[in-house]
Amino acid sequence: MELVLSGVLFFGSLVALVFMIISKKQEKKEKSQEENHNVVDKSIKEILPNIYYDVENECFVDESENKVFDILRICSKDLINASEDEITYDQYQYTKLYKTYSEDLKLICINFPCNTQKQQKYLQKKLDGTNNAKVKAWLQKRIDELQWIEKYKTMREYYYMIFSNNVEDHLKNKMNVLSCLRTGKNRLCETISQEEKIQILFKLNNKSSLIS
Repeated sequence: MELVLSGVLFFGSLVALVFMIISKKQEKKEKSQEENHNVVDKSIKEILPNIYYDVENECFVDESENKVFDILRICSKDLINASEDEITYDQYQYTKLYKTYSEDLKLICINFPCNTQKQQKYLQKKLDGTNNAKVKAWLQKRIDELQWIEKYKTMREYYYMIFSNNVEDHLKNKMNVLSCLRTGKNRLCETISQEEKIQILFKLNNKSSLIS
């Protein structure tokens, strides 16, 4: 009995010793990773400018360059089915903008993955609420199509990036763009949310990344 008890105590001590060794190695590894992470973060901070989003004025502020910039969406239109008068009027609006706007203006073109989750949820709710076999088959076909579109298709979006020397100039420049392109029945430019602006900046700085 004593021999068995001694064996159990020895085995328990051995397990505790192994656990302590593994814990110390893991702690050392995590500490090393944390030190490397801090080094990387430090180098990134030295290279990248200090940019923050001004919620009140809805723009980005680059403190290192003392610059302000913002992003506006260009509203795409169906030119094939549009009338000649409508196209001519749109051209007039763009001409007016480029004649009156003197600051830097950058055109951005980005492909975004198609998001059909809202349509899928609606059709799925209809599918769950019907017992008609034909309706179910049609709804399931539409859901499958939306899933295929979301997986293989992308949407091309166009944006203006405007630059200013300070917040006061930014508000004037932004108003200039919007006043030129938002007149008439169909607007050609609109503001976007902070989240979408951050997604665009992330995509511009990470060309191979996927965003939703």
